[in-house]
Amino acid sequence: MLALLLAAGVVAATHNVVPFQLSVTDQSPLVQFTPAGPGGWNSSFSQSAWSTYTEGQPGIGESLHYINTSTWEGVVRPSFSVGLSASDVIVMGDVNGSPPADNAISATVTVYEEEAGKGPGDGQVTNVTASQGLKLSSGQLARVSNLSAEQPHLVEFTITDAAPSVYNVRNVIITTALWSKA
Repeated sequence: MLALLLAAGVVAATHNVVPFQLSVTDQSPLVQFTPAGPGGWNSSFSQSAWSTYTEGQPGIGESLHYINTSTWEGVVRPSFSVGLSASDVIVMGDVNGSPPADNAISATVTVYEEEAGKGPGDGQVTNVTASQGLKLSSGQLARVSNLSAEQPHLVEFTITDAAPSVYNVRNVIITTALWSKA
């Protein structure tokens, strides 16, 4: 009887998932910004005396990426992406210092196959438009929820609002999980 209980405990322990949140700065290589328009994305810091960041220059204070969409030409839309395994992705930021309007940012989730010897760039399965209508809290620019933390995917956020605005991306809060056998 004791052997059966121990065996059942071992089986249950092999499927233990421990969720946690991770805050990633906009300067992290996990967050990729795609240039758009003549101005593109700019990087700055809240307490630095200069207006834009130059690579290698020390920044003081909170970092942020920003883009002024009044520089858009044609249908070019700025975007940024995060590639990882997560169940929830929250982008912290604002539009002109306020929360964004509904549908100002769309999100596309690309899910990848997980096979031996293949990385996230191989074996693309499908693109799914992320659900809109999530109520954003103060300081949130965009959010995608109900993703599978068990499968690698790329979440791409695209600014779709046509009104000229300044979009600020400060950091990304990721809910992911550790797989534990303990």
